[in-house]
Amino acid sequence: MIAEDEASGVLFRAHLGDPGRLETVLVPGGRVWVAVRHPSVAGGSPAREERRAGSSGEEAPGKEAGFPAPSGASAPGRSVGPRTTHRAVLAEPEPGRFVAVVPTLAERVIEAVLRSAILSVPGAVLRRQARWKRHRFDFRLDAPEAPPLWIEVKAVTLRDGALGRFPDAVTERGRRHLAALQERAASGEAGVLWFVALRGDVAGVAPAEAIDPAFAAELRAAARSGVFIRAIGTRPSPEAVALAGALPVLLEG
Repeated sequence: MIAEDEASGVLFRAHLGDPGRLETVLVPGGRVWVAVRHPSVAGGSPAREERRAGSSGEEAPGKEAGFPAPSGASAPGRSVGPRTTHRAVLAEPEPGRFVAVVPTLAERVIEAVLRSAILSVPGAVLRRQARWKRHRFDFRLDAPEAPPLWIEVKAVTLRDGALGRFPDAVTERGRRHLAALQERAASGEAGVLWFVALRGDVAGVAPAEAIDPAFAAELRAAARSGVFIRAIGTRPSPEAVALAGALPVLLEG
C-alpha cells in the first residue's frame, strides 16, 4: 500500500499483510500506523524504530495478554534509505477507533489464551501448525484423558453495525477448514473455530452471509455437528492490543 506521512507529506510504500478487502478499515481520510525497521549500524539484523507520525505507526498485543504490544512508528521528516522497511500494523478509520491489520495477531491472541489455560493441566501439549491429511490447523491441543482438540483461528476486521463479520472476501480455504473440523468431531475428536475481533467497536461476531453464503452455511453445519464456534474481542490502540473478553457468535445474525 502507499501511505503519506502527515508530518512531511512524503509518500512511501508500506507492506500490508492482511489480504482482505478492508472496506471498513482503510477508508478515505483514515490514518494508518506503520512499523519502521532500520538496518543496524553493524549491518546485522534490522532494528525496529518506534516513532510516531500523524499518519503512521504500529502496535501488537499488550502486556495483559502476555505478548508484545503494537507500537506507533514512522519516520516523519526523515530520509529513508532503500533498505528500510515499513509495515502497516494499525488502522484508524475514525479518530480514536483502531483496527489491527496484522492477521497473525489473532493466532498470537489465542495462543496466549490457550497457554494460560493449560498451565494447570499436567501433561498438556499445545502444537502450532498441526497437520492432518492435507489440512493444516493453527493449533492442536493434547491433554491427558481428553480427545485431541483441533483449533482454527480467523481474524475479524469487517464491521457491520455493532457486529464484526467474517469473511470480508470469499474464502474457500475457510470453508475447507470448517469441513475438516467436522470430520475430526465426527471421529470422536474435537474441533473449535475461534474468531478474534481485531477491533474494539463490535459487540459480537456473525458470518458475512452476503459476501460468502457458502462459508456461512458451512459454519452453521459445523456448529450442528459439534464443532465449537467461539469469539473473543480485543482493544487495539497505539500502546497495546488488550484482550476484551468473550464475544457472542450469532450464526443467523
